[in-house]
Amino acid sequence: MDLLKYHVSIQATMKTKLIGLLVLLLSTGPAWAQWTTLGSETIANSTTANDQKSPAIAMDSSSNYVMAWESFGTDGSGYGIYGQRFNSDGSTNGGQFLVNTTTANDQRFPDAAMDADGDFIVVWMDYTKDGDGWGVYGQRYDNTGSTDGGEFKINTTTAGEQKQPKVAMDSLGNFIVVWMDIAPDDSSIIMAQLYDNTGSTVGGEFEVNTSNAAYHGYPAVDMDLDGDFVVTWQSVGLDGSGNGIYAQRYDNTATKQGSEFLVNTATSENQQDPAIAVDSVGNFIILWSSYNQDGDAEGIYAQRWLNTGAKDSLEIRVSSTTTGAQYDPEVAGSTSGHFIAIWTDYGQDGNYAGTYMKVYGSDLDTIESETLVNTRTTDFQHGGVIDMWQYCDRWVIGWQDGLLNSASTNDGDDYGVYFQRYEHPLPDTIEISANRTTVCNGDTTFLKLDKLPDNAVILWKPFSLVDDSSIAMPKGTFTTDTTMTVTVRDGSNGCDTTLTIDIFVNDTTFWTGATDSSWFDKTNWNPAFVPTQKCHVYVPGTGTAPEQPWIDAVDAEALELTIDVDNGGNITLKSGFGLDVYKEE
Repeated sequence: MDLLKYHVSIQATMKTKLIGLLVLLLSTGPAWAQWTTLGSETIANSTTANDQKSPAIAMDSSSNYVMAWESFGTDGSGYGIYGQRFNSDGSTNGGQFLVNTTTANDQRFPDAAMDADGDFIVVWMDYTKDGDGWGVYGQRYDNTGSTDGGEFKINTTTAGEQKQPKVAMDSLGNFIVVWMDIAPDDSSIIMAQLYDNTGSTVGGEFEVNTSNAAYHGYPAVDMDLDGDFVVTWQSVGLDGSGNGIYAQRYDNTATKQGSEFLVNTATSENQQDPAIAVDSVGNFIILWSSYNQDGDAEGIYAQRWLNTGAKDSLEIRVSSTTTGAQYDPEVAGSTSGHFIAIWTDYGQDGNYAGTYMKVYGSDLDTIESETLVNTRTTDFQHGGVIDMWQYCDRWVIGWQDGLLNSASTNDGDDYGVYFQRYEHPLPDTIEISANRTTVCNGDTTFLKLDKLPDNAVILWKPFSLVDDSSIAMPKGTFTTDTTMTVTVRDGSNGCDTTLTIDIFVNDTTFWTGATDSSWFDKTNWNPAFVPTQKCHVYVPGTGTAPEQPWIDAVDAEALELTIDVDNGGNITLKSGFGLDVYKEE
């Protein structure tokens, strides 16, 4: 049988995309639909005698988390720091554990941070261990909850007092600790120390604030996935009226990016108690309480910036209720720019203080109105903390519940630590229009995801991305039939979605259709799929009449194939197509 072999490029005038690509249709639904509570309000501490308060919380990429708090009289001497690990479903992972090794005197006001794999650190302030008042200490843990090294001192300078530590960690476990350093003359500055993921210091401790004021205090810090970080704090007398909020950006080597800057726009009275959330690429939002700006005591305000340091919004009021005081804000954000603000409101829940939440979209529009977090409203529910993993819109809010010197509180004695879990659900449905594709042995293969949700990212290492929705796999990737998975990371709607794809490897596709049948009908081919890029195609010329597939502009797409056409066989082009044919040498 005499064959004519050509390299053929079928050129469409209407469409330009590869045929035979895998197409996944995702029904996105409304972005960030109604959030839902997961489970009910839950106590974190096992020991309930005396008071457990000042909670901290940190979460990994699988929504597992750790909570830490201070507990009075439990470690044998004043306050000590305790922790409890939790699985993503809210169940405990192991038992309550003592964090501090040194138990003499007080260890107070913990903070915590966790990397993507669940390794974490707890920091706190310890009285007299460093030889002069308060000092800052830390303890690292691996993702099994085992200590990673021993308790260690963070501040190098020990004269005076080092207080109010805060910590942030990147996805690989590198971390930054900031604190307030009070000199013997009672002046104060903000200090920091960078660490790598082995717990080794990166450089020495350094002063964060550039401005000269008698008081800088209450620092907060957050870090993006690559280790760039932003520190914010309050300073007295610099913005022209009482306390003001300031901030400084750094790269992952602790090199300053730009200068210290004023955060708040309104400067009358006091702006204080800053909180910060940095997204995966370094954009950030800062919250604070402002006195009398809303007309009645404190209110919660916010301002957002891009990772270049440019403002990304006007200053906004977060707390909707203005009667009474709204104070002690905290904030967490997702990679898509959504964020959740929490704060304490005095009097709104009908009995002392309660913890409230508001959810915002990436455009700073309110997605959900302010909502009471705590179910129990008797006594005080305040001192709220929040964390969420940036690529998964699931979060946990913690707070302290109770009343000092009371036996009728929620846990039966003074304060206890409680939490509530939340999530924004994934899109309503995920439909796969084709969960199989056939590739040509030895050729580069392209797979395409279509109609992805906003801000979605494809994760399929080690293959390279062609664009926002296409994956290219090098020649030789597939030599036999196999099953692969592709992960769609949805920045708008939440957690990763993993889809399974069956890959069938083929060398030659044979035309079996009748005369004048469509090239794009898979039933006309053996195997039963439309030929993919660079596959070998064989059109026979035997039978009762020459086999004649036709190609129509309605379905045609740009395609490069090697086609073997038997003598007597032919291809019919319709709708004004051109067919470039290059004879094989």
